[in-house]
Amino acid sequence: MVKRLLVYNILFFILSYPGQSQVNSDKPCKGTSAKAQISEVDNEIIVSIEVQRLSNPIKYVFFNSEGERVGDNLDSNEIRNVPDGTYNCIVKDKKGCTKRVQFTVESKPTGNE
Repeated sequence: MVKRLLVYNILFFILSYPGQSQVNSDKPCKGTSAKAQISEVDNEIIVSIEVQRLSNPIKYVFFNSEGERVGDNLDSNEIRNVPDGTYNCIVKDKKGCTKRVQFTVESKPTGNE
């Protein structure tokens, strides 16, 4: 419980925008949406987050099921070659609107087993 609380506090700090009006708390926004698209290109797993009706700039933070951050580019809506497992992405726009997307990456059997 303490670990998750720490992660959420860090997340809020990471997604705050210096120089812009600060938001006291994250807030879900009506009419917005976000979803994960998982694809494979040249044996590389690519997870892209697609958002609608959020205001730029948009920040993306990916976490694994243990609450550990995955990837280091807050401006990128995708991560690549993550191991099988369940992940979350928290998306936040400049107005403080947030969306959480959960997705699962599962490798396909290669047929050699």
